[in-house]
Amino acid sequence: MLGLIKQFFDSTRRQRALLQRVWCAFAEQHPDRKILKGWIIPPQLGTDGSTVVCVVWDSRTTPPHRTWWRVDQETFTPTELPYDVAATLVQIPQWR
Repeated sequence: MLGLIKQFFDSTRRQRALLQRVWCAFAEQHPDRKILKGWIIPPQLGTDGSTVVCVVWDSRTTPPHRTWWRVDQETFTPTELPYDVAATLVQIPQWR
């Protein structure tokens, strides 16, 4: 039982570290945009084995805009993806 709890917290820490890395890259690339950190979408495993992270940012519209980032497993560096590429890697739900 304790092993499962440790595994849960380790995966949560890994997800948080991934989000922080992507948020920093987003802020570097788009300094004029504000990330909505309350809209956290968990990282997803892409069809090619990469990790894809969605960033929701304040576009002053309803719903806010999203952007997708692929994190390289070896170098742990995030790169922004166009919507078309992200849609082939992960399931992108529609905003309602």
